[in-house]
Amino acid sequence: MSTLKINHFGELEVIGNNLVYFSPVTEFNNSNVTTEKLKEDYSKFMDKLNYTELLAPINEFTESGKFMEFHYQQENTAFYHTIRNLDFEKQLKYFRSIVEIANIQKTYDTQILWQIENFILSHEENDQQIRALLYEFSDDFKVYDNTDALTGMKNLILMGLTKLNNIIGKPNKADFINKSDEVIDFAESVLQAKEIDDIKTDVNNRIDIIEQRKEEERKRLEKEQEEKQKNKKFFKGKNKKHTSKNSSKNENLSPKEQIRRKLKQQYNGKANDDQPKGKKDFSLKGIKKAMFSSTRNTILTIVCMLAVVTLVISLPSIINSNSKDKAQAEREQKANNKLSTIYRDYINGDKEKAHQEMFALNYKDIPKKEDKKVYLDWLIEEKKYTKALDLNKNVAYKIGSNLNKDNIDSIKSINAKDNYKILTFYIADYDDKFQTVIENEKYVDLKRKDVANKLVQAYTLTNQEEELDKKIDKIRDKEGTSSKEYKNLNSAKQYYDTNSDELKDKLDEKKKASDELDKAKKEYDKAKDKDKEDKKKDVERAEDKYDHAKDRYKKAYDKIVDTKPNDAIDN
Repeated sequence: MSTLKINHFGELEVIGNNLVYFSPVTEFNNSNVTTEKLKEDYSKFMDKLNYTELLAPINEFTESGKFMEFHYQQENTAFYHTIRNLDFEKQLKYFRSIVEIANIQKTYDTQILWQIENFILSHEENDQQIRALLYEFSDDFKVYDNTDALTGMKNLILMGLTKLNNIIGKPNKADFINKSDEVIDFAESVLQAKEIDDIKTDVNNRIDIIEQRKEEERKRLEKEQEEKQKNKKFFKGKNKKHTSKNSSKNENLSPKEQIRRKLKQQYNGKANDDQPKGKKDFSLKGIKKAMFSSTRNTILTIVCMLAVVTLVISLPSIINSNSKDKAQAEREQKANNKLSTIYRDYINGDKEKAHQEMFALNYKDIPKKEDKKVYLDWLIEEKKYTKALDLNKNVAYKIGSNLNKDNIDSIKSINAKDNYKILTFYIADYDDKFQTVIENEKYVDLKRKDVANKLVQAYTLTNQEEELDKKIDKIRDKEGTSSKEYKNLNSAKQYYDTNSDELKDKLDEKKKASDELDKAKKEYDKAKDKDKEDKKKDVERAEDKYDHAKDRYKKAYDKIVDTKPNDAIDN
């Protein structure tokens, strides 16, 4: 659960897919406003806007003391700042909905709260939309914002492209997350726009250009594939033609008939009349005759001809391949030279500059594994999780092992569709969803100590020791007792065996205390007035006992959860 300050004295509480905005009724234009009145006004307002999804629907209005609450149900969404993790093309598609939200404010004369915390992204398939949570729908409800639609739209787009949460002036280049010329040029166009539709046109044009590039690249690859297929067919056809040419004459004759014909030719002087015995005929006719004088010679001739033709055709690609290898080597050398400067800047304390220069390099051009690891580590450090995962999915292990309250929401949004099963495993462990941890064990590497540790914890905390034993036995039979997977799981199981007994004892103690408390409460409810005081004291003693048992169970539970991999796994 997290809470955000929003709309002056209001707060936004996030509990899973549930969002609750609550604000003192004193912050409304009418402090005597009722939920019935708000519902009525809201229904009329949404009907006027034809129930647009760009304004997040309020599912319920409730009162809680001096506070009024708006309830939202939003699945597969994330807060707007996570747009910074997306590539530019995806950002542009989301920006289209910002333009439409601005048009809603302008067309219907309703104020939108242009605060970064007020916007969420939908991650539903084919639903690349941004939604506003708070907007004026009633004379009673007050939005503490007077930003015009054009300015609000500009600021929100620029906040999506930069690290800024407020736009006061023109952002510096250092503020941008993606510092490419394309992004900077777009930001300039946004700043200079005079009308909402100017930005709308610009966004759509840029999306069209990107899609056109993709289509051209697709056609180019298709053409290359077609050329390859044509060449294959050509060689196949030539081979068939030549082999059949020389065999067709004799293929229907019996061996006896073939010998008879050859003897007849010799008798009639047709076998070697054209040249004296012992001399070679190097005329064109003689060479041709020698090449095709027998089936064996014909085959050898065809093979040689094909080899020559293949060499001639392949020569350009061989040369091209060599040139590509040379170009790649040059790019790698250039990257190596640049890395020396980058590391020097980092050592000298200019961390930000080093990171920027590193991300300007093409990851594929970095030759050494250790340098690639630094590249990925820095992406994670800068919370560029999506880019890091696109380059190497195994970075999910490092991301997952460093989950915390500051990054959990953004990482959950990245993995909203369970694209990265390794992250699903770690997120489930973070949320104490231990059965989900067990269900995703097939996607993770049990050679890793932290993975094995979390898995054994999950089995232990869900009281599935027998299932764990079966799992370990299966790995032993398949991989052997010397395998890393077996050693990790078996070592962790032995460590938690003692802890699991303690946990069971504390759980039984807690249950017993809970039953005693329930019994004491029932006896208090049934007691006569003269016995009430004594029964009340019994209830209080039972409550103290239950609280104590609950604390003891929590300590035993936390003892397991907080155990480090190296403490549980000794190998």
